[in-house]
Amino acid sequence: MNVQERITALLQKLAEQPEQEMPCERTRTFTKLAMQYAYAGLPRDGLAAVKQALLLAKLHDFEFERAQALTAAAMCHHIRVDHQMSIACGLDAYLGFAALNEYGQMGHTLTTLAAACQGLQACDLAEQALRGCLSIAAHTGDKFLEARCRNTLGLTLTDCRRFDEAEQEFISSRQCLIELGELVHVPRVTINMGELCAKRADAALLSGDEILAKTLFLASIQLARDGLKAALADGNKFEIGNTTASIGEYYFFLKDISTARLLIAQSHEIGCELKHARMIVNCEHWLGRIEMADGRLPEAAAHFLNAIDRARQADLRSPQQAAHQYLAVCYFEMNQPDDANAQDSLATEMKVAFNNANQEAQRELRMMWSNYFSHHPMIINNEANANLRADPNQRAA
Repeated sequence: MNVQERITALLQKLAEQPEQEMPCERTRTFTKLAMQYAYAGLPRDGLAAVKQALLLAKLHDFEFERAQALTAAAMCHHIRVDHQMSIACGLDAYLGFAALNEYGQMGHTLTTLAAACQGLQACDLAEQALRGCLSIAAHTGDKFLEARCRNTLGLTLTDCRRFDEAEQEFISSRQCLIELGELVHVPRVTINMGELCAKRADAALLSGDEILAKTLFLASIQLARDGLKAALADGNKFEIGNTTASIGEYYFFLKDISTARLLIAQSHEIGCELKHARMIVNCEHWLGRIEMADGRLPEAAAHFLNAIDRARQADLRSPQQAAHQYLAVCYFEMNQPDDANAQDSLATEMKVAFNNANQEAQRELRMMWSNYFSHHPMIINNEANANLRADPNQRAA
């Protein structure tokens, strides 16, 4: 089944489950539905399903199911790029599973929290959490948890420019998923490997090695296209849109402007269909850069203004700041220095505000880490290992 078929099947299952007779089953089905919506890039629909799951869990005192629903909420907020809400929901889920000694579920929750840590640029905490999760996965035998951990760890190491280590984590993650038959998740790892190649290409460009950069961007395109094929087979428009945009960006760096424009426009159309603000803003930004590279400055300015407007509406501060910065460059090239200076000032102010907000978010995150996450027995010592081996009958998710 593709992603839409999985969503439809879960909705049908809910329609067939008696509300009064099967509260536990309905709670879990709502949570599964929320996760499928998250995978499909529809976090608002996912959060609506989470709300129903939490209402049932509260009504019937389902502590395990409540924690599961909160994990789904953390994933939905992560897709929305609301890292602080993702952490808040993840913390509640983590504490719920910890009270039940559900080590495997604690590991899955920590993986989502690590992704949020990465989003807040607290990569040291992300890596620490993921190393702990790998320990949990090893002692519970949860290969899917291992695959998730290694994929997220690959992303974290990529951001730290530890490219060789990141590549090994992605390779291991893909192998775990293939062995499990979880092929629906393979495209995301493959696409992440393409992004790793692109980061290596960026580094090559900075060092002046244009030949190596071109080779790496071509490798990025091939990996992304491999991931796109699987995303197309799964019917996942969210993955299709994001991956198509990434391929367009790689073609831009290869100076194939016409192909880049075509692919970004396709992604923009998908973003509008999904009403996915971040995808739309990203496409408007790249269309602006494409038009500016092609010498079509008024058209470029219009795209940057659209990106700013949509980003402001969706409270996407980092993309908005980037659009202001590129619009300033565009206005300079259009010989409009006053407008350029105004945009440059806005970009600078937003960057300072964004950095301050991120520092405050990191401060709060590190306080939470000190109070809760750093005490995870699998992270700080091996005390729980023997307990886990002595009690292998962990409750299934």
